[in-house]
Formats: sequence, structure tokens, C-alpha cells
Amino acid sequence: MGPREALRICFRREHLRRTVKIALVVGTILTLINQLDVIVKGDATTITWVKGGLNYCVPFIVSNLGLLAGKRAEAERRRTP
Repeated sequence: MGPREALRICFRREHLRRTVKIALVVGTILTLINQLDVIVKGDATTITWVKGGLNYCVPFIVSNLGLLAGKRAEAERRRTP
């Protein structure tokens, strides 16, 4: 599977619905765990907000990698009798 094929799979509507939901839930939990105290105190800097944004990117990427791994395994099962 090439990069274009991988992007096509990841950006399919049904896959995006799932991976974005995962990113929102996990990213929110990570932000609450890692940055909530700084945000509540009012001490959040630009770096704090960048880290908060990355908390959403990481689970989005990981869930897409899992999706692609599953698709690759599925394709291999179809090829092997």
C-alpha cells in the first residue's frame, strides 16, 4: 500500500468519523491530565496550547496507523489461501 492509497483510506468518511471521535476523546483526556492545572491557574502559554493541540494529533495518527495495519492484514489474508 502506497502513501496515496493510505491517505485515501484514512480520509474515507466512515473512517474519519471513527478516528476523529477517538482523537477528541483521548485528546481531551490527555489535555485534562497534562495541562488542566496550568490552564485553570491561568498560566497557559502558547506552548501549553500547542501541547494541548498535539494531544489530539497523537491519538488521531495512532488510530489511523491501526486502521491501516488492519487493512494491510485484511489484504494479506485475502491473498493467502
